[in-house]
Amino acid sequence: MAKSTDIQVLLVRSGHTEWDDAGRLQGETDLPLSDSGRTAVRAVIDALGAEPPGQVVSSGDEAAAETARILAERSGVSRPRTIDEFTDVDLGLWEGLLESELTDRYTKAWGQWRESPDAVTPPEGESIEDAEARIIIALCKALEKAGKAPTAVVLRPIAYAIVRRRLAERPPADLRAILDDEAPFERFTLTRDRLKSLLSEARASLKTPAAR
Repeated sequence: MAKSTDIQVLLVRSGHTEWDDAGRLQGETDLPLSDSGRTAVRAVIDALGAEPPGQVVSSGDEAAAETARILAERSGVSRPRTIDEFTDVDLGLWEGLLESELTDRYTKAWGQWRESPDAVTPPEGESIEDAEARIIIALCKALEKAGKAPTAVVLRPIAYAIVRRRLAERPPADLRAILDDEAPFERFTLTRDRLKSLLSEARASLKTPAAR
């Protein structure tokens, strides 16, 4: 049983965009929900049940922000808050490409990324390590003053998988399996000590001392 001081997190995957539906890699490109994505979001939120969130936070892109608004409206909670640091991983020159195009143009690097996303940085993009530090630091700050009610956190797919892995305390090698899983939401309970540990670990992983 969770203690009264524990933090309840409802992690929600943003609905699909037209690029998601078409199989195009999106990364940090800002696109709205597709019609099918919007329908799926409503179905997922209707199926959540349990205790409604006390607050809803999301990345600032259109798809995640609309997913958060739908969740907030259906849960009867206040207006969701957007956090810029929750933006999905910058995939550089890969954004907008189909998997077949990535295989043709970036055969080796894309093959490595498909096996282990943390092993390769996309050309002109962001490493998983750097994105994880950015996202986890922002998450910990957002949760510092969380009350007893769950905090709903709405993220785009890669950021969502990164946070799922860290909160579930799974090894980095599991990131690919988590990305492929696409479970629409997951609930977590964090102790205050665990939150402090996550923040400390994320800050320590930053490569530039000035950013710590």
